[in-house]
Amino acid sequence: MLGLIDDYKGEVIVFGQDISSGDPSYKKRIGYVPENAEVYDNLTAMEYLVFSGELYGIERDAAQEKSGTALAAIRFAGGAPFPAFLLFQKA
Repeated sequence: MLGLIDDYKGEVIVFGQDISSGDPSYKKRIGYVPENAEVYDNLTAMEYLVFSGELYGIERDAAQEKSGTALAAIRFAGGAPFPAFLLFQKA
């Protein structure tokens, strides 16, 4: 339902909208809670930001550019583990 998998059979309707239409606006009305939050332990800060951007319908190239700009603005290395990014944000 998040639109992360393109090759599926059947029809998924969210808020009356067929998600195969390519319009990600329905995503603004839903939340995402992963079954296994440990996935974040294996992502770098850059990977997490790009992943989050894609969930909101931002194309991968644009998400990478925006993420790189954001990380550079706070002088944070995008290759650092995501949990370190969380600690940095709390400081």
